[in-house]
Amino acid sequence: AAGQLPQLPSSCGAPAACVELIAQCCVADPMQRPSMSGAAARLRDIAQSQEIQLSEVKPPAALLRFDDDQERRVKEAEDAAAQRLVEVDKQRCALRMELAQLHSKIEDLRKHTAELSAST
Repeated sequence: AAGQLPQLPSSCGAPAACVELIAQCCVADPMQRPSMSGAAARLRDIAQSQEIQLSEVKPPAALLRFDDDQERRVKEAEDAAAQRLVEVDKQRCALRMELAQLHSKIEDLRKHTAELSAST
């Protein structure tokens, strides 16, 4: 029915604490719901008690679907990032060459200074 939380099937395997948290988050009165930080903390506690690594939990496939425009934007962003990496790598190579030249000049100046010191 409209405005009612569907029942989670007992066969879904969700811990009772998860089912309780879902119910708390879906309370009709927003003031009675846990804050986002509170819900996140509770979820971390539940995961820890169940020995679940949250970083290894994959979202449902339905949440991962892209529309064509999103897919295009993601591809453009990836391409731009790859191009920027190429540019940064070129700059890094140029800076390494410049650094090597500066090291060589410093060494030459040290030798020259030692020669001057020895001759006086």
